[in-house]
Amino acid sequence: MTCIVVIGPPRSGTSAVAGVLHNLGVPMYQGELGISGKNSKGYFEDSAFNRFHHYVIDKKLKEPVVVPLSQQYRNEYERLVASRVGQPLWGVKDPRLCFAFPLLHQYVGDDMKMILTHRERDSVVRSMADFWTLGYEQAGEIADKYLKARSALYFDAPFLWVNYDALLNNTEAQVKRLAEFAGARENVNAIRFIDGSLRHY
Repeated sequence: MTCIVVIGPPRSGTSAVAGVLHNLGVPMYQGELGISGKNSKGYFEDSAFNRFHHYVIDKKLKEPVVVPLSQQYRNEYERLVASRVGQPLWGVKDPRLCFAFPLLHQYVGDDMKMILTHRERDSVVRSMADFWTLGYEQAGEIADKYLKARSALYFDAPFLWVNYDALLNNTEAQVKRLAEFAGARENVNAIRFIDGSLRHY
């Protein structure tokens, strides 16, 4: 019942990593967010978890502020996690987990593995500015909030850093790392998922 948790700021490669995992056979969602013009391959993000995490940080990716949670909310979140943990292997990805991870950890427990995405800050900020039509300075402030929140997380679980540029430039080797870490079998679909359309900045 291992949960693979993908955590990183927006525009740091979390969707690319989640897409690889999904193609490796790790179920990343039950009800997917779909695609957008600037994320044409999809987010590979569970819409139910997204909805809950949307509430945890005051509804906005761009203005992350953690809000107090009612017991009713916690009970609903616990039921959501319980609906997923029956699978031998499953995954969850959401940039908001930089803030909401303690809640997930509370109900998933220690049977998890962490994948942390890394991308050069300047590339994250430029991509974020373009994606949300922001100025560079404002985008940088948002990116720093996510990076600071993630650096403060505590977890006692196996973890793997994945560099976004390495995933694009040395795909086969990075997909192999991800497959070995997740306990999945490497396959050509996971490798082909990564292509030039994912390269921004």
